[in-house]
Amino acid sequence: MSVDDIEAAATAAVCLGAARVGEMVTDDQGSFQAMHDPEGNEFCFVSA
Repeated sequence: MSVDDIEAAATAAVCLGAARVGEMVTDDQGSFQAMHDPEGNEFCFVSA
């Protein structure tokens, strides 16, 4: 999911029951944060 602020989106998702998977990764193509929803499905926030 493309967002303007990965940290804010990840924090909001955690408040709704999601969990972070590792640390936010930043490379030459941008940044992303892998997450698990409350049912264990993985999704990612990426920089817009």
